[in-house]
Amino acid sequence: MGLLSNVELEAQLKGTTPLVQGLEQPVDRHAPNSALESASIRLRAGDIFQLLPDGGGLRAVSDQIILKEGGVAFVLTKEIMNFDEHHAGVMTAKSGGIAEKGILITNTGHVDPGFKGRLRYAVINMGHEPFCLRAGDVITKLMVFRMGRSADPAWSEMHQPIPDPTTETIRPLGHDFLDIQRRAEKIASEKARETFNEMMISYGIPAALLALAISALVGVLGAAITIAIAS
Repeated sequence: MGLLSNVELEAQLKGTTPLVQGLEQPVDRHAPNSALESASIRLRAGDIFQLLPDGGGLRAVSDQIILKEGGVAFVLTKEIMNFDEHHAGVMTAKSGGIAEKGILITNTGHVDPGFKGRLRYAVINMGHEPFCLRAGDVITKLMVFRMGRSADPAWSEMHQPIPDPTTETIRPLGHDFLDIQRRAEKIASEKARETFNEMMISYGIPAALLALAISALVGVLGAAITIAIAS
């Protein structure tokens, strides 16, 4: 197995059966806006999806989305893979400009020989600043390898095409990876129990019940403020 250089990638992508279809950037390795790096292909974000809070279902983003702290988006590449049985690939996050902003890209991985379709991944904002994700942004890249021996059977002979995402298939990702609302409610609940126990020991049941009510009210207000700031 050998990693294809930009010279080999250019020749392959300009052939009659390119492994990656739908490239809008030129595959000329000398062009300033080339789709080719030294040994990889720059992939763009295509369709972007996000789960709405409180079970609101799946929302397709037409142009761009602002991911707040903990925000999650599900992305399909704009390019379509058309791998034969002689090649495999590995998709990774783009080097530079992503990790520095606290952006985590998950579900990237290898592309089996014979795979047909768009690649998919999740984008999670682990940073403290909002992150703007636009359709067409280059945030992943694809390395292509020539197999030492052809795969038999290839991926397309073993699997059905992967369907488009639905609310059910990406619900485990959630709307907020950091789960700010639930964490705020948990902190408020723990603080209320702590206050109740302290008042029980020091002043007895009536005072403890009053303290519990006040603490719960303060906790709810604090959680609401936290959620409002996060949203």
